[in-house]
Amino acid sequence: MEKYLKQCSAQERNDGVQWCTFDFEREFGYDCSKATNYGYDNGNPCFLFVFENHLNWKPNVKEDVSYLPFLCRMQYQYSSNVYVNITYYPALPTLLRNGGFRLNLIPSRKITSDDGNDIRETNGNIMHTLPPLVMMKMTLPNILSKDRAGEIGPFTLDCRIKDNVFGYEFDNMKQFGGQTAVSFDFVPRFS
Repeated sequence: MEKYLKQCSAQERNDGVQWCTFDFEREFGYDCSKATNYGYDNGNPCFLFVFENHLNWKPNVKEDVSYLPFLCRMQYQYSSNVYVNITYYPALPTLLRNGGFRLNLIPSRKITSDDGNDIRETNGNIMHTLPPLVMMKMTLPNILSKDRAGEIGPFTLDCRIKDNVFGYEFDNMKQFGGQTAVSFDFVPRFS
């Protein structure tokens, strides 16, 4: 199995013979790892976002761009104030306030055998290469202490792929047939 795997930089693609592996802790850091219960134990949870793209869509970006911009905002529902610091893994190299899906993994590619046949999962679905991932870590404000946990919330988290981030612009978002945004509500709880 090892002969089919390799560590890839942000610019490298799978070459059809070797597939990019993923070192979870190297990509997402210790704060968003199993050892820290993905940040939930210290009240700074991490969320994993996956860009699944089996439609062969590629963003029209400049040649020197290596990431598809991704941004999250969290707001207290009864105020326009943004209450959280967000850290991304990986962050855009020039804009740390944005995350980025690695473009070298877009689009996902079918995994084939040496004789060119599609490799299938046990459920019959065709296997694809690892999709690009972004981990988002929320650092919740000090007002969310354990003694005030029942007094605050709900919050709305809104995350989306952005096509207008300076230096990372692309113009064909509407051609992508999949979901480009996710939003959900939650109330922080402490154990």
